[in-house]
Amino acid sequence: MFAYKSLRRREYSDLEGNSRRALHSLMDLLSEALAQEGILDHDIESLTFKVWSAMHGVAMLSIDGQYEKITGNGALIAQHCRELARIISVGTIQVERLKQSSGRLAN
Repeated sequence: MFAYKSLRRREYSDLEGNSRRALHSLMDLLSEALAQEGILDHDIESLTFKVWSAMHGVAMLSIDGQYEKITGNGALIAQHCRELARIISVGTIQVERLKQSSGRLAN
């Protein structure tokens, strides 16, 4: 949906608006999750990009037929995407808590 170079945009006039709405919906969901954890000052664009990139990787594996070869069950993709988003989000929350508790985070 974001593959601007390879899509015939004129045939899918609503695709750009829908893709932006999907991206903003993901950003809103992640913002809500962080807010529920008391993390209000996180770089939401960065987190959204990380989750979106990971999901894109899963989508490309699926499109290329690799996902089903690896898992043996293409029906698990939605569950795995939800788990992946949770792992990235929880990891981000933990990093933010470390930053807040120590005042810094060693690289």
